[in-house]
Amino acid sequence: MARDLTDQEVARELGVHPRSIQRRCKAGTLPGAYQVGRSWRIPRWGLRAAELDRAFRPDELERELRAATLACRTLAAEIEEGKRRRRAPVDRNWARVARELEHLREALDRLPAKPSEVPSWLAARSPG
Repeated sequence: MARDLTDQEVARELGVHPRSIQRRCKAGTLPGAYQVGRSWRIPRWGLRAAELDRAFRPDELERELRAATLACRTLAAEIEEGKRRRRAPVDRNWARVARELEHLREALDRLPAKPSEVPSWLAARSPG
């Protein structure tokens, strides 16, 4: 079962100030929201009910990016294991992998490296 989100997490994903989320919670416009100390917790079903959940659903391209990240981490772990064992832990065509990684690096070089580098005209188009 997925845990409830904090007001900070919801605000970050929606690109709004946390106080805006806190006001909505207090006003009752986020169903199921409850206060824990000075912050709020919002159940995912409450976001769906308020039609704010699409900001938390990755689109197909985001899923592919996450898969690429996981694949790179897996390859790095294989290399580390291979260094320790002094042999390849998985039978893989590393020359082909290296070529694909080179293409990936070239493509990544044309994209923002961190969130603060995303142009404002793109950031303004974020869902939510």
